[in-house]
Amino acid sequence: MLRSTFLRAASLLLLLFVLLTYTYIDTSSFTVLNQKKQQSRRQLRFFDPDHTTCGRDENDPGKLAHAFASATLYGATKEEVKEGYYMRQTISTMQAIPEDLDQVDTIMKVLSYVARKLKRPIRVNKPVLLGYNNEPVQGYSLVSSANLNSVGLKIVEDGYWSRATQAQKVFKMVRHVPLNQTTDPLSVLAALGDDKNVLEYGFDVEDLLKIDLDVVGNLVGEEGGYKNGEWTVRFNCGFEHPKPHAIRPANHILSLNW
Repeated sequence: MLRSTFLRAASLLLLLFVLLTYTYIDTSSFTVLNQKKQQSRRQLRFFDPDHTTCGRDENDPGKLAHAFASATLYGATKEEVKEGYYMRQTISTMQAIPEDLDQVDTIMKVLSYVARKLKRPIRVNKPVLLGYNNEPVQGYSLVSSANLNSVGLKIVEDGYWSRATQAQKVFKMVRHVPLNQTTDPLSVLAALGDDKNVLEYGFDVEDLLKIDLDVVGNLVGEEGGYKNGEWTVRFNCGFEHPKPHAIRPANHILSLNW
């Protein structure tokens, strides 16, 4: 009786050992065989680490696109915070920037004049969109931090003031600057003074889109990217994402909750 019970228990233990060993081997083999596939899938997680719409290494050796994307999602680095990243005032749009690249370029060129004049960074007003397939239309996929940096201008993330208000111990207050109440909107921009009590100057997207870029170019000059009657730089990201619909629509719907 005891021997029978012992044999039965030993058989069960042996069977369990075999099953666990098989599962481990099978899982290990699967992991090794699919390592490359898993690595490629990692590039589709929340944001594309290569930022293929705005971060070619040869055009962005400083990897500013990656830095701006990281700041957009997670905030500035500890080193940047220590250097006063969240102690600056900004300029921005009153509405979220459009996803049309030509319009993005126009808006940023007009704002570049104001940013240069007031010596403030541009806050990219584009809330983060959840889901893998929204990668091509995130703020960091539309605005080129590298190209703006090439003319001496900085940009900050959409959520900048959610962190800067704590650092500066202030409440965010935006001064709206209307440009549609005059026939010469650039005169309004030219007369704009830098009031340090104004945390952010805000401009309507539609007003900015109506401004003559050649006039703006003459104001910023060669230092601002305008030479011999034409712009030599664009401030939008210039690449089309190779996989704008990287995952199936059903999975994309699920990813909106992640």
